[in-house]
Amino acid sequence: MKYIRVQLTNLVRIKKIVTCFTDEREMGFVSGTESHNFWEMVYVRRGALVYVADGKSERMTAGEVIFHSPNVIHTHKGDGKTPPSFFIVTFVCESPAMEAIADRRIRVPDELIPLIDNTIKERGACFTPRMYPLTVRDDAQIGSQQMIGSYLEQFIIGILREEAKSKQASFYTSHKEFEAQLAEDVRTYLEEHLYDNVDLATLCEHFHYGKSRLSAIFRRVHGDSIMHWYLCRKMEAAKQEIMAGEGSIADIAARLQFESPQYFSRMFRRYTGMCPRDFRAEMSSTAVSNINKEYDSIVHYSKESAPK
Repeated sequence: MKYIRVQLTNLVRIKKIVTCFTDEREMGFVSGTESHNFWEMVYVRRGALVYVADGKSERMTAGEVIFHSPNVIHTHKGDGKTPPSFFIVTFVCESPAMEAIADRRIRVPDELIPLIDNTIKERGACFTPRMYPLTVRDDAQIGSQQMIGSYLEQFIIGILREEAKSKQASFYTSHKEFEAQLAEDVRTYLEEHLYDNVDLATLCEHFHYGKSRLSAIFRRVHGDSIMHWYLCRKMEAAKQEIMAGEGSIADIAARLQFESPQYFSRMFRRYTGMCPRDFRAEMSSTAVSNINKEYDSIVHYSKESAPK
């Protein structure tokens, strides 16, 4: 009898950990600003913690977690009201699925909290109290390193499942696939909000990404900056409205959410090489010319077709 072996796939695989510790601080503490080429998970156990990352600042309360992605500059501090107690683990993980939960505050379901508690317990059974570098205890329990990795992987998979359940998130097989979809989502959002005033901060809040990271991904995929691409699409919409005779130049500028008709005209000239009024006049002249040509063609056809 031939037995079929099924290769198990790993959605999340933690290869190495760098630090793993719990800490309690005063309500007014401020950590050093740092950036590193591995992931950092911060889970608030009690109190509140404020994180600042990539130009964004948010307050986290007990039961919330954030996964700082590699190379993102970040810092943590107290909120000035409640002393925080938190758990931090930094680790190496190349799984593309991590992108779905990167750099944003997430509420941890109650059923996943025991995995955090078990990770902390195994950390004590595996490593000496020294925070860094991690040193394996002489009397470390057998399999404790693997247990730490297993608990963390289970915790992250649990978070991903909750995200997939609540937001129908997609998990990708490659970073390139993920970035292409994110950039397309940004493009679609901008297309749907051409007549709104969308700025980079609005996009970052909507997609839960920092400014530099979201901008870099969009540029890699579309070859242009987010706001320049958005401005060009607004200019195309303006051209269509002008050609259709949809109101005055001031009306069009207001509908497209430009701060003033003067600023709109300046941007329009930069984009088309002429001011809106000249563009309208040229389009009107071209339209009249085309109508005359069509009329001449009809007249010519009628003369040729008339019985002799």
